[in-house]
Amino acid sequence: MRVPERTDITIIGAGPIGCYTAWMLSKKGFSVGLLEEHPEVGRPEQCAGLVNRSMFDLPELDKVIDRVRLNDITGADIYSPGGKYLNLRANKVKAISMDRARFDKVLLKNAADAGTETLLSVKAIGIDRRNDGGFDVNFRGLSGEGIIKTRILIGCDGASSSIRRYLGLEKPFSIIPGAAFQVEIDEGSVPDDIVAVFTGEETAKGFFAWAVPAGTRTSMRIGLAAEDGNSLRKGWTNLPHDARLAEWLGLDGDRTAHTSEISFNIGIVPMGSPRTIISGNALILGDSAGMAKPTSGGGIYPGLLAVNDLVRSVDKACDISPDALELFRSSWLSGYGKELSRSRFFRKLISQVKDEEVEEVVKRLSDPELMEIINREGDIDHPLRLALLLIRKEPSLLKLIPRFLPMMRNIV
Repeated sequence: MRVPERTDITIIGAGPIGCYTAWMLSKKGFSVGLLEEHPEVGRPEQCAGLVNRSMFDLPELDKVIDRVRLNDITGADIYSPGGKYLNLRANKVKAISMDRARFDKVLLKNAADAGTETLLSVKAIGIDRRNDGGFDVNFRGLSGEGIIKTRILIGCDGASSSIRRYLGLEKPFSIIPGAAFQVEIDEGSVPDDIVAVFTGEETAKGFFAWAVPAGTRTSMRIGLAAEDGNSLRKGWTNLPHDARLAEWLGLDGDRTAHTSEISFNIGIVPMGSPRTIISGNALILGDSAGMAKPTSGGGIYPGLLAVNDLVRSVDKACDISPDALELFRSSWLSGYGKELSRSRFFRKLISQVKDEEVEEVVKRLSDPELMEIINREGDIDHPLRLALLLIRKEPSLLKLIPRFLPMMRNIV
């Protein structure tokens, strides 16, 4: 392992956002160092691996999709707490269930091929600002401690980011716990192009649970997020035996969904970027900056989109510099960052909906005209757009839960 003494850019964290950042900036001709504290990228897997098909329209990702795709997803079954469900079906691929570990590895290899110097099993243990605006990054690895001198520092080291702490930046507005299982089922059959979403206070209070096909008719990822640890523990005890999950697998509704657990991970989902994600010649991206979608918890697409904004800003500034970082900040806040900010209010709304109110909403959304809008316009990365379309079509939806009307001002 060759440790660079000096780089234009040093990135901490080799998850998908860190690897994509390294790849794109190395292609621009910058010298990039990428530090990852684990000995392998992609492990442990931190998400359901379900992403919008349009994510692969971002620069260079069309070269990746066929190497990581497990299932093309065209629909979803959205279950109410009582077992009613919205049977959503589109006439085109809406999302991709992908091999998340392989996705990280492919991005890392492409970054290395573009010139990124990658250091695994290396942890950043501190940073020192220099008088010229750059940083000395102190690290510890298997061979001892060292220093990398860099012009620009980028933190992509996750929800518990040490770089965010070293820079003195604020934490994301909210953090909720989540758990995910990779399982093989002993009975039934996993739909190959449909995902399931389960709501209810006994399953995932304040959020939802999910089941996603993982490449075969017997393999799936199930998981949930909830408002606190007690709700999470209750949910992961109940979910594998949920009659709605058994129904989705083609079993009788009162049967237990027998599964064999292959892997299990628990983590946190950060939502709501702090007021600033830039400090001098440093910035934070992805989960470090709370860029996960408040409505779904997904963080890959927003993070990659932020990288794309950063690269465009670098092109405009003709260098990666404070001017480029300021251009990026402005572009992000007026673009998808604004969508995430508005989504926080939407999340606050849906987290307070009671089970009986969910039942009524599912009943109303079963209207054929509204279902047609959902199937045509539904987009997991732009839920507010769909919500507003539905309200314009059927304003009486607002009257279902009148106590939330004041919140709609912030959303709209």
